[in-house]
Amino acid sequence: MKYLIALMFLFIFNVSTASENSIFGLWKTQDQRAKVKISSCPTNAEELCGIIVELRDPFDPETGEDKTDKLNSDPVLKNRKLLGLMNLTGFKTASQDPRHWTDGKIYSPREGETYSCEMSLIEPNTLEVRGYIGLPIFGKTQTWTRTTTDEKLQSFPDAE
Repeated sequence: MKYLIALMFLFIFNVSTASENSIFGLWKTQDQRAKVKISSCPTNAEELCGIIVELRDPFDPETGEDKTDKLNSDPVLKNRKLLGLMNLTGFKTASQDPRHWTDGKIYSPREGETYSCEMSLIEPNTLEVRGYIGLPIFGKTQTWTRTTTDEKLQSFPDAE
């Protein structure tokens, strides 16, 4: 019986620790324009991917239709909807730090560009996302915050 109780305690402790260190879930971007769901990639469960699941402003003000990837340089992709777009791909856990992911790509619909990217889970609800060209030193870091489906994205006039 003692063995069973000890085993249950270890299982509960490991589950809570894993969830605190998990990058999986829903994240709002620094400018709160979008929520991105991070999970295992559909084609490779060893890698992480992210999909845009909510937009603060989902409709194009010019057309009234769903926003599309109109800034993409590839004409074939210009008409794909932003909602449901996979904008994070190919992240691998860094061997030296299980709270850091490297070798990924981030796609910015606001620029129509794809950048190399790495992510670090700073706290259970704080994720640093660094997009860069070439070397990480030539990049920009955003802080994303864990969120829920119920939490609304806010508009900040200075961040527009």
